[in-house]
Amino acid sequence: MVVCLLLAAQASPETPELTARPLRAHGRVLAPRGAGFTGDSRADRAPTPGPCNRDGSGSLPPVRRFLIVRHGESEWNREGRWQGWIDIALTERGEAQARARGVELHADGHRFSAVHCSDLQRAARTAELISAALAGPAAQPDEGLRERFGGDWQGLNRDEMHAGWPEELAAWRRGELPGPPGGETDTDLLERVEAALARIDVASPPGPLLIVTHGGVLGQLTHAAGVQPREPISNLGGRWFDWDGGALRASDPLPPLAEEPDTAME
Repeated sequence: MVVCLLLAAQASPETPELTARPLRAHGRVLAPRGAGFTGDSRADRAPTPGPCNRDGSGSLPPVRRFLIVRHGESEWNREGRWQGWIDIALTERGEAQARARGVELHADGHRFSAVHCSDLQRAARTAELISAALAGPAAQPDEGLRERFGGDWQGLNRDEMHAGWPEELAAWRRGELPGPPGGETDTDLLERVEAALARIDVASPPGPLLIVTHGGVLGQLTHAAGVQPREPISNLGGRWFDWDGGALRASDPLPPLAEEPDTAME
């Protein structure tokens, strides 16, 4: 009887090993990280805990750190006009803000393998001044990082917008309008900017990247990443993000400059 039992045990198949199904990441922009994130800017495309790769392989995607910053004060920021794609220069204060942010980043030990910016001069000049303060690489312009196209509202102040589009402006302020009349929608803006980030990631050497763009762009990325409440972004305000090649994860905001500028329209 004992011999029979032993033979039966040897003949039975082994219990198969259980293989965990990989989780898949959904959506373009992921919510902020939970507790335990250090915010160390020296992290360089290192794997981080989170969802498995979107191809289902179970391997973690490489992560790139982006610091995305709004440009300095422009002439139309000071006048309260919607700029959009209209190319407006920085004020003297805006240039001073850019230099100050560069000095602070340098003092905090941050270095960037590449610097990219909107091709509009208020962002391009900001990137140039920050990079100079960091003794960093030359800024590379990319029209994909431009501000939201403002359509009929470009060049107008709030009173002029209210006079021509009172209902639309009220809906915009409530967050119920996907875009300004004749302008880019939230979806159009995100698709354009994310495509630019993907191009920049592939073309850049390893290391954290500095991106200088606009308040509307940074605000939309931050909001889409689930950061609440939605607050105005000051000139030279910014936030760290992690990018896995197809999705952004919001991290820590930059501290304000010593002299916090007034918030103006996009």
